[in-house]
Amino acid sequence: RQKEARKKFFKKWEAYGLDGLLSPPFGFPAHKLGFGSDLALAGLMYAAPFNMLNMPAGVLPVSVVKKGEDVYPNECCKYKDSIVKKLQESMKGSVGMPVGVHVATLPWEEEKCVGIMMQVEEAVKFREKYHCPI
Repeated sequence: RQKEARKKFFKKWEAYGLDGLLSPPFGFPAHKLGFGSDLALAGLMYAAPFNMLNMPAGVLPVSVVKKGEDVYPNECCKYKDSIVKKLQESMKGSVGMPVGVHVATLPWEEEKCVGIMMQVEEAVKFREKYHCPI
C-alpha cells in the first residue's frame, strides 16, 4: 500500500509540475520546553507524509507569534482532549516564538530543497527582521 501511495502522490506532483511544496511544519508555533512529548503526535502529522514518502525536507522560520496570536481559542476545536489543553497552555506567552515553513521536494532532489529554502529565506529576511545573530 505504501508503494502504491507513493506512486499516486508522485504522479500527481508531476502532473502539477511542482518544484517543491511549502506547508506548515506544525499546526502551532514552537512549543515551550518540556511540552514536546505531549505535542509530538499533533506536530508530526504535518511532516509524517513526507517522511513516509522518503522525500527531502527542511524547516525554516519565517515569522514569530505576534501579540494576540498567542492563544488557541476554544472555538478552534470542538474536542477538548489533553492535546488541545496542552496546546492552549503552550500558546500562552508564546509571543516572539518562531513560526516556520516546511519545504519538501521529490526524492533525490536535496539540492533543490535547499535552494528553495534559500529563496524563502532571502524573500522573508527572517534574521534581519527579527534580529537573529546567527
